[in-house]
Amino acid sequence: MPDPGMPDTSRGPISMQELPFHALVSGPARYRAVTPWGPIEASALTLIAAVGPSFVALPLILFVLASGGGLATGSHKISLDQPLVLAVMAATQMASIALLWALAGRANMRPDVLQFRQPPLSWIGAIGAGLVIVVVTSLLELALYASGRFDPFGETRMLLDGLRSDYWWVMLIVAVILAPIWEELAFRGFLLTALAKTRLGIVGAGLISNSAWTAMHMQYSPAGMASVFLAGIVLTWIMWRTASIRACIVAHAIVNATSMAFLATYAPA
Repeated sequence: MPDPGMPDTSRGPISMQELPFHALVSGPARYRAVTPWGPIEASALTLIAAVGPSFVALPLILFVLASGGGLATGSHKISLDQPLVLAVMAATQMASIALLWALAGRANMRPDVLQFRQPPLSWIGAIGAGLVIVVVTSLLELALYASGRFDPFGETRMLLDGLRSDYWWVMLIVAVILAPIWEELAFRGFLLTALAKTRLGIVGAGLISNSAWTAMHMQYSPAGMASVFLAGIVLTWIMWRTASIRACIVAHAIVNATSMAFLATYAPA
């Protein structure tokens, strides 16, 4: 029997108005974990989707640079101002998106697995949620900076080469569009759903999936990873309250766009 407090989603997508911003804090939580994937296989497949394309891409970049003599002479390095590197990065992200989309389609349950069956949070609400994440992570980073434990430019300085190159627009596509899509499909969609249907529940599943997502940013300092983890906690809250992968993607994109704007505007040369 369906939950009387929830719309019946067993017969396909429901046509209803989008959720307002206040759905993030009021009314029933709309998240339901429904997936044909078990937690172990979903964890393994998420890992493959996250790192598999990169394992193919890195040798390709190294081969092309070596073929051109760059690595042999030391005249080149792998940098985000190189069109090849940006193109391969974009291709790996699109490969991850395609793989996750295909995996989620098992048993025709993609809307449930990736959480887009129910009415989504409104665009305004999703943008507002992203700004909330910007505020809370900024407060954390400001406190860490005041304590001398955080360099506000250190975490993303590597992106400056791409932002200050002729291919800055590709850098923005990679960071503001593709990264939020594949990371949210993977960690707040595919993996979270498989974990949340177990005894872990949404809390345990959220902690595990968010820890895995934070571990992807291990190139950051401990302070930077703390900021990423906090952002992931808020994104998990958004998913729990709204069951809207679109809201998570848009909020994530707002955070990344704000970070790129801050870096491009204030980072020293």
